[in-house]
Amino acid sequence: MDIPITREVYIMVIRIILVVILSTSTLSNISQASEPDTLLKKSETEQAVFRELITGTIITMSFFGGYSFLIGTSFGGDEIGSRDNPKKATAKWAGATLIGMSFGVYAAESLVKSYQKIQKSDPRNGEIDRWKIYRAIFSGTSATSIINFQSESIFEGDNGLPQWTANTPEVKTTMTFPVMGYRLGAHGTRFGGEFETSIVSHHTNKQTISYDANGEIYVSDLGIYVPLQIDQVEIPDRFLMLHSLSLGANFYTWLPDIGVNPYVGFGGRLLLNSVQSLFPGPAELIQQKGGLALDSITLGWGFNAIFGLHIPISEMKFLFAEFRPIRYSFNYESGLDQLQAHDRFTLQSFEFQIGLGIYY
Repeated sequence: MDIPITREVYIMVIRIILVVILSTSTLSNISQASEPDTLLKKSETEQAVFRELITGTIITMSFFGGYSFLIGTSFGGDEIGSRDNPKKATAKWAGATLIGMSFGVYAAESLVKSYQKIQKSDPRNGEIDRWKIYRAIFSGTSATSIINFQSESIFEGDNGLPQWTANTPEVKTTMTFPVMGYRLGAHGTRFGGEFETSIVSHHTNKQTISYDANGEIYVSDLGIYVPLQIDQVEIPDRFLMLHSLSLGANFYTWLPDIGVNPYVGFGGRLLLNSVQSLFPGPAELIQQKGGLALDSITLGWGFNAIFGLHIPISEMKFLFAEFRPIRYSFNYESGLDQLQAHDRFTLQSFEFQIGLGIYY
C-alpha cells in the first residue's frame, strides 16, 4: 500500500532519526571508552559485524538520501514551475540527491574502518573466510512504461461509488535520469545478499491515450455534472514527471561457473516517490499558472528479478552486469476542487545495470 506523506512529516521523522543516531553514537563512544573490547566481544562472527554495518548504513543512507531527495524535488519543482528548461530541473534534483547520498556513503565508510579493525583482530579466521563483504556503485539505463493507470473521483455519487472512474492500460514513458546507486552486501560460495539504495527519474511522452471512462464529471463553467464521455485524450510531453528514491534488499544464488560467475535472484524495496506536473490531474488538462499544479510525495513499494554476471578483475575488485525486470507502485492524490482524484499506477521497467564492487 502506498502512503501519502508531506515534506513536513518526513522532515520531522528524519529529525527524530538524527536524534537517535546522535544519542546512540554518544552512548557507544562512552561504552567503548570504559571497555575497549566491547564491540569485539559483541561481534562474535563476521555475520554479526555485517549486521551492525548494514544497520548503520541503512540509517545513514535513509537520513541523508531521504532528506536530500526532498530538497532536490523542491529545487526541481521550482525550476519546472518557472517554465525553465526541464533538463535543468532534473539536474538540480539529481545533483542535490546524489550529494546527500554521497554523505551517506561517507558516513557508512567511517563505520567500515571500525569494523575492519575488529575483523583483523578476530582470531576466528576460518569462519570469517566463509563470507566476503563488499560495497559497490552502479549505474544503468532502462526501457519503461506506465501500466494499469487508474484514476477515480474522491467524491461519491448517490450509489456510494466514485462519481467517475477512468483507466488506461499503458502510457509511454522515457528515462529522464539514469539509475544510480550504492550497495553493501556479502556473499558465500552459494548465496549472497545486499542492501541497495538508488535513484531514478522518468517522464511521460507526448502521446494520445485511450481511456475507458465511466460516471459523471463536474463542469465548472456550467456548474453541473455531465456524463463522462472521453475515449481518447492527448497529453503533452512531461505531463507527469516521476522521481524515486529506492531503499531495499536483494538476494541471489550462484549458478555454475562459465568463465565468469552468473547468478539469479530477486529484490524488494521501499520507495519514496515524487510525482510532479504543471497540470492538476488527468481530469483537468489546463496548465496551472505560476507554479506546479501537482507536487506529491508518497511512499510506495517495488520488486524485481535479477539476472547477473560477476566478473573478478583482481583479488579485491570485481565488475558486474545485471538485467532486471522491475515493477514500481505509485499512488497519489491529484486534481483541484470538484475534480480531485485518487490516482494509482505501476511503472514497469526493464533495466540494465553495470557496476564496480570492492571487497573489504
